Amino acid sequence: MKPALVSIGLALLLAGCELDNSTPDIWGESGTWRGAIHQPRSIEELPSGELVVLDRTDRVQIFSSTGEFVRGWHTPETGRGNPRGLALDRNNNILVADTHYGQVLRYDPDGKLLQIIGQPGDEPGSFCLVTGIVEDASGFLYTIEYGDRNRMQKFDSEGNFVKEWGSVGTGPGQFQRAQGIDLLPSGELVVADSVNHRLQFLTREGEYLDSIGEFGMEAGQLNYPYDVDHDKEGRIYAIEFGNHRVQVFNREGESLLVLGEAGRGKNQFYQPWGVTVLDSGEVLVADTYNHRIHNLGILVQ
Repeated sequence: MKPALVSIGLALLLAGCELDNSTPDIWGESGTWRGAIHQPRSIEELPSGELVVLDRTDRVQIFSSTGEFVRGWHTPETGRGNPRGLALDRNNNILVADTHYGQVLRYDPDGKLLQIIGQPGDEPGSFCLVTGIVEDASGFLYTIEYGDRNRMQKFDSEGNFVKEWGSVGTGPGQFQRAQGIDLLPSGELVVADSVNHRLQFLTREGEYLDSIGEFGMEAGQLNYPYDVDHDKEGRIYAIEFGNHRVQVFNREGESLLVLGEAGRGKNQFYQPWGVTVLDSGEVLVADTYNHRIHNLGILVQ
């Protein structure tokens, strides 16, 4: 299912508009060589300040904070489809949602594969199309997936299945192609429930709490939220694939800021998939179909 605003971004591409990567806050170019980024899907910050970028060529690449390539590697298999999500675990290893291979990969920051969790399937402990992961301070891992099962699963620190919850639908605690997940400082989980155009909040035991958003283009509304992150104050940053923008909420659901529109210039995006808030408070967007990373600075004081 494609959002209504796809045609705006496509029109810009067909018009041959120049991509504005002229400032140090915007970097990247489409390609398969090392250091190029083809449709970046997720981004995270290591404690060193280096940036981890996952793109559609099945690559995990590490960049400096200003976009210089440092190192990188491919996921083990690549023919079936591409990985979707990134996260850091409690020891700052890199977790990859290897979507089309039904598994979560755990790497050390130099690219050594440490662990594989799950296998393709719809039974407990397996994955259909896993898109998002997050780990808590005790080592419990929480995942989201779609396909034959629209659900969340919980695993222990050894990768053993603990429990699952959720189903396909529009009701509380149900999901339709959930794409991103985050763990808030409060201990709540927040899920970017993309086709339902909302953010859902749940406990780490799967109890539904509440939700934010409905389909639309106004402040407080959402159009295919694809990823979510938080800052040190607990404010919530949602990236909207369909509205080509980032929106900031407080926990009560009030929209604090909206930034972005369809385009190829500064503070413009084309179908972005990923967002992360750095330790500095700066906000980075994986500007997917512009093939670049966009540093928006600190958006909310």
